[in-house]
Amino acid sequence: MKNLYARRRREKGESVLDCLIREVGEETGLAVESVDQYLGHFDYTYARGRVSRQFVFALTPDKPGPIVLTEHDRHQWIRDADELPSITGELRAFLAMHRPHR
Repeated sequence: MKNLYARRRREKGESVLDCLIREVGEETGLAVESVDQYLGHFDYTYARGRVSRQFVFALTPDKPGPIVLTEHDRHQWIRDADELPSITGELRAFLAMHRPHR
């Protein structure tokens, strides 16, 4: 199971990679085996107009599940962004740039 995407907020004094590993564990229950690639970033605009820069990485989890959500209502494994019911234009554009070639 490669290419799990994670994006969250760093705590004071925390490195980006430490943040990534911590947040993946907190939000999914998965341990990270390796951080495979920095994919880039995009600016996300919240409904209230606030903008947040999202840094996105591809990683490989230590074991394939189970997913235990703590901060979200659901998760979905997808092959293509078109399979998502509703995502922002910023995220859709970012995912389109990083779509695996078939």
